[in-house]
Amino acid sequence: MVVAEILLVMAGHSSSIFINSVNNASPPTVAPAFADLLHPGEIESLRSLSRIAWRYTRIKNAKRSLCAPNNEGQISKYLSALYATLNTILKTEYEELVIETEARIIKRDDAFVASGSFVPLSSLLAAFAEWDAPFAAIQALLDRISTSYDGTAPSGGQPPNWPPGKLIDLLLDYAGSGVGKIASIMSRPTQTKDTHYTPTLYPPASRFKLVNQLYMSERHW
Repeated sequence: MVVAEILLVMAGHSSSIFINSVNNASPPTVAPAFADLLHPGEIESLRSLSRIAWRYTRIKNAKRSLCAPNNEGQISKYLSALYATLNTILKTEYEELVIETEARIIKRDDAFVASGSFVPLSSLLAAFAEWDAPFAAIQALLDRISTSYDGTAPSGGQPPNWPPGKLIDLLLDYAGSGVGKIASIMSRPTQTKDTHYTPTLYPPASRFKLVNQLYMSERHW
C-alpha cells in the first residue's frame, strides 16, 4: 500500500505520507505519524523521493506561466515550444519510468522486491535518483525564465518577455555550462526534416534538443 502511494506521488499526486509546505514553496516533508515508524535512512529516502516528485510537478505546471497569454491574448510561441519539448521529455522518459517501475514491482523483479516479499525504499530511490540533478537544473532554468530576459518581473498577469534570441542564448549557456547536468538533456541530437534548414544562422542549435525546437518554431510560425 505504501509503495503504491509513493508511486502515485512520483506521478504527481498527493499523499497522506507527506505534508505539503505553505504554497507548495518547498518539497513536502514526511508526516510525523509515518516518520515515527521508519528509521533515519528510510526517512531520508522518502525526503529525496519527495523532492524529485515536487520538482517534477513544478516543471509540469510551468505551462501556466510559460504559456499564459499576454494582454493582447497572444501566447509566446517560443516559450510554448520550450514547454512542449520539456513535456515530451517528461512523458517519454520520466513518466515511462514510473510506469516501468510499477510493472517491475508487480512482477516481483529482484532489483526491487527484496527476498520476494517487500520493496526497500532505497530501491525506489535508486530507480528515480537519476532525475534529481536534471530536475533541479530544469527548475533553476524555469525560475530564471519566470522573470523577463532583462531581470524584470512580469506585471499585470503578463507572461515573461523572452525574445527568441535571448531565450536561445540562455539555453545554450545552460547546456554549455553543464549546470546540474541539464546538458545531458539538451545535448541529445535532434533530427530535422526541414530541407531549408540553414545551420549558419544558429550554428550550435542542431546539437541541442530544446534549442533546436525553438529554432524550428521560429522558422515555421
